[in-house]
Amino acid sequence: MNQTSKLSLYLLSLTCFCQVIAQAEGQPETFAIGRTATAEEIAAWDIDIRPDGKGLPPGSGTVAGGEALYIAQCAVCHGKSGVGGPNDRLVVHSAAESFPDANNVDT
Repeated sequence: MNQTSKLSLYLLSLTCFCQVIAQAEGQPETFAIGRTATAEEIAAWDIDIRPDGKGLPPGSGTVAGGEALYIAQCAVCHGKSGVGGPNDRLVVHSAAESFPDANNVDT
């Protein structure tokens, strides 16, 4: 066995040993940063709206107003027309077509 192979084997062994020691100590119960979110904070982020309109906040609006809001706050992630952005699509073309997470909806 040449010198390079011996060094590689030694480093591999040392890495495995360190990994075993690190896992043996376990993870702490908490990392002592942050806090548990309140129900009000969670509700403020729970803003998904289903295709049937469930989840819409009370109020009123217009198509033109909705379009301006979508362009300003949604299009960068969901695409100019609800498809094609880096995140899940928002548009389906028929009732037979499902969304990517259609099996995981709130009832």
